[in-house]
Amino acid sequence: MGGTKGHYLDRPDPERPTEAKIPYSAKQEKSPPWRRFKRKNLGKPGRRNTLRGPWQWARMLAWCGRGRRGAVFRRPGVCGVGRGLVRPLKPPARAIPSTPTIVIPEHARQPARSSQAMTRRRSVTRRRFLGQGLAAVGGVGLAAIVPGRVLGQQSPSHQVTLGVIGTGGRGSGLLSEAASYPNAKVLAVCDVFEDRRLHWAAELNRRYGSKVCVPYRDLREMLARDDVDAVIIATPDHWHVPAALIALRSGKDVYVEKPLGLSMEELQTIRREVQRLGRVFQYGTQQRSMAHVRFGCELVRNGRLGRIEAVEVTAPSYGYEGGSLEPVPVPKNLDYDLWLGPAPYRPYTKDRCTCWGAYWVMDNAHGFIGGWGAHPLTDMVWALGDDPRTAVPGEYEGTGKFGTGLFDAPYDWDIRGRFLNGVTFRFTPGGDCATIIGQRGRVAISRGGLRAEPQTLLHERIGPEEVHLYQSRAHMANFLDCVQTRKPTVAPVEVAVISDTITQLSMIAILTGRKIRWDPVRETILDDPGACQLLTRAMRAPWHL
Repeated sequence: MGGTKGHYLDRPDPERPTEAKIPYSAKQEKSPPWRRFKRKNLGKPGRRNTLRGPWQWARMLAWCGRGRRGAVFRRPGVCGVGRGLVRPLKPPARAIPSTPTIVIPEHARQPARSSQAMTRRRSVTRRRFLGQGLAAVGGVGLAAIVPGRVLGQQSPSHQVTLGVIGTGGRGSGLLSEAASYPNAKVLAVCDVFEDRRLHWAAELNRRYGSKVCVPYRDLREMLARDDVDAVIIATPDHWHVPAALIALRSGKDVYVEKPLGLSMEELQTIRREVQRLGRVFQYGTQQRSMAHVRFGCELVRNGRLGRIEAVEVTAPSYGYEGGSLEPVPVPKNLDYDLWLGPAPYRPYTKDRCTCWGAYWVMDNAHGFIGGWGAHPLTDMVWALGDDPRTAVPGEYEGTGKFGTGLFDAPYDWDIRGRFLNGVTFRFTPGGDCATIIGQRGRVAISRGGLRAEPQTLLHERIGPEEVHLYQSRAHMANFLDCVQTRKPTVAPVEVAVISDTITQLSMIAILTGRKIRWDPVRETILDDPGACQLLTRAMRAPWHL
């Protein structure tokens, strides 16, 4: 990792054919903005050769977007959402074929941002961003870290004070994004890996210009602080609900990564606590904050497809198998007992506490049937009304293939079902997509774009008297805004429970090999006591719901 040559940004996308590189020449201005940034800023004396840390990335993002309204950092084949614009990607300098992405018609694009956080963020230039840390701490005192819920909108900084639980791959990304907003300040990071928590606390303190952020090993110590308004939870899956419950009961609002829980009992408990305590909850299904996803769901909601006949959902699954089962000594920088938490005790192995061990071990997770399936399933739920009576199938039958070795979660599945109104449902591995099929056409909603048959659907206009769905400009910004305003988020806990219910029942159908019939009102499995036992999951003492 000593130079940019080995950096992953220079490596070809494994899902796309590689082509010869264009030699460095006078035509370099046609290169992608991020590559021009690297040529300008990296690999020079006294400068790092790789993009390390959130602030170096933020410099690149600001540099790539300078001087162009709506410009965003784009990697080849990734759909870009600019400032109020949704646009297809221009081909990069290397002619890499791109996935077909439909342009959202002008009338469906997002209007100018109105939220305080996003309006303020738009004005942040590269120079202002780099100087913001010093300006923010120029008058640091006790009032600068008083939580917003104490002083309300009259607080000196108008900032949401945050803690982050889990600073691995996904957690570090969320942490970096949250810290980039002027209406947020990260006061605490928690991770069972010592090197991770120390690294991120140091990074944030360098950014803020003083020792503001404190590292924690035990989430309970961090959540006992009165000066933290909200927490971001990006732990392994088995910790999502237990950590969120402790946070909620400590008076914190929560942003929880997907999947939500590993049992129906967990889902019902966290929904009850959010509602009872009146806390703000955001589910980490960021596709709800994408304009083209919202527009596709509005087409369905407003009857453009006619009567719905079938729903097909696909989610990626990388087919991980294997994983070492041989016990090895626990690394000194890891609190392994706390990493396991409510999961059953198992000997430590070299693959267990990795990202794939967190995703693909049944003690900790359900695999990508839930880990990635939450994204297209939540899109489907949005299109079908966010109502468990219309958006959750009432019947499930399914098969699955389970990994061998440590990675024993299902890597392949085929779920067939039927909604209460007779609409058929199928859930299989594939690209991230929710396809709604009606009498007059179909729409395929995915993170990368929106497709429709007939294509004239994409030019439909949603009238002022028709259904208009919640508009969120950015997922983290929406959460921060709602913490300040106390309004519902774009992905509230009720939606998270509806989406994850489908995952739970799909897993039960696979595990039992029987048809599962579900009552969405009473939230129970009908006429199968054995399957009902799988609606709960034991937790290792002393952890409990």
